[in-house]
Amino acid sequence: MKCFTYDESERWLASMGVRIDGNRNLLFPNEQEKIMTNMPKGASALKRLSADLAHWFACDSSCMVWFSNWDTEPRHPLVLFEKMRMGCGEPRHIIDAPGHLFEELTEEENALLTGVIFLIMVFNWEGYIVCQNRHEFIYLGDEHIVISSADSEKMREILGTVTSFKLKVITDIRQAWTSE
Repeated sequence: MKCFTYDESERWLASMGVRIDGNRNLLFPNEQEKIMTNMPKGASALKRLSADLAHWFACDSSCMVWFSNWDTEPRHPLVLFEKMRMGCGEPRHIIDAPGHLFEELTEEENALLTGVIFLIMVFNWEGYIVCQNRHEFIYLGDEHIVISSADSEKMREILGTVTSFKLKVITDIRQAWTSE
């Protein structure tokens, strides 16, 4: 995992036509099939879903986790996350390098990607996972997930994952905030 500055991330994403807006959200060049769902409750389910999402997303090219929003209070999640980054050789704060590039998804890199996905969901932060040279992304945040791919087979696969976790397919994020 390599951490990228805003400018480095912007250049990497621009190679696929993806732009970063003024609120650090990603804007994708074309509309494609999406599934929006609530997040599961409980650490065990989040841990298993994180692994499934990392596995679904595994690709033969680089992928980036772009952090669009994170809390600074309470401080302990940010401290933990930045200490984890230091363990990967990254001394800068997340504000200085919010892009996390996974160039090759080896077993170790996949474990790191799984952990990063888990932490985004547990901390209720916001982030995107974008695969280079594929039209696929996952958005995690605000208690919901958006998964998108131009590949209809991959969308069928992820719908199976959503079903296996008994998650609700939703059309409005406010549905993720209710507990029906």
